[in-house]
Amino acid sequence: MSTKTKSARWYRVLLLVAAIALVGVALPLGGFWYLNQPTYEYPARTIHIPQGASARWIGQLLERENLIHNAHVFAWTVRLKGLGHQLKAGTYQLDGIGTTAAIAQSLLKAPIQTQPATIPEGLNRHQIAGQLQAAGVADSARFIAATEDPQLIRQLGVAASTLEGYLFPETYFFDLDVDGHTIASLMVAQFHRVFADSLHQRLDELDLSLHEAVTLASIVEREAVAVEEQPIISGVFLRRLELNRRLESCATVNYALGTNKKRLTYADLE
Repeated sequence: MSTKTKSARWYRVLLLVAAIALVGVALPLGGFWYLNQPTYEYPARTIHIPQGASARWIGQLLERENLIHNAHVFAWTVRLKGLGHQLKAGTYQLDGIGTTAAIAQSLLKAPIQTQPATIPEGLNRHQIAGQLQAAGVADSARFIAATEDPQLIRQLGVAASTLEGYLFPETYFFDLDVDGHTIASLMVAQFHRVFADSLHQRLDELDLSLHEAVTLASIVEREAVAVEEQPIISGVFLRRLELNRRLESCATVNYALGTNKKRLTYADLE
């Protein structure tokens, strides 16, 4: 083998070694850069981590809430920094914009003290107010006043006179000093998080506004005896609306009267 051929071969080997070394340096640097890139910009928000949640589960929660870009990167960050056993259950306050690494670090702080409150499906705002008061979270009258506050309703972008129908049923963990306006805002924010883009597309297909859909959903929920009946009742009501007919729903009469009668009288209908 000629000297020139040997030199060319060694040159290729050296290039390959240099390339591997470069990749070996670039990957950690790239990972460090990615972890320190700002995530989504978001308003101050509380998240609740349940007992026994893994780093991967927490990452999926953060990604679902649009607080980080990638759940796998979060789990990898936790493992890389050896934080897995330091993450504890509880409710945490996350403020503004951060990085994946910074958010992981913020979850090592002591969780804030909170009061849990479970709001079941099918309750109107007055019943929700009762649940909140029973849980020791808020005064029912102040919460009801918040759901009727025109300024708050405008701020939340709700096209209605009250927040009825927009208070999403969920288990919440509220600060000890939370007020009615904050509670209402959190519940409406949860409603918008759950109401995905696909549902907005469906509203366009049905030619319904968001408020019309919320109103119809509330009527269907009150009209149905069982959950399985809801799609059937919804279909009937949508057909009546297409034909410009009245809904003829007992639920609307009960709502207007502020009652929950199973049987309505002719006097109720007048």
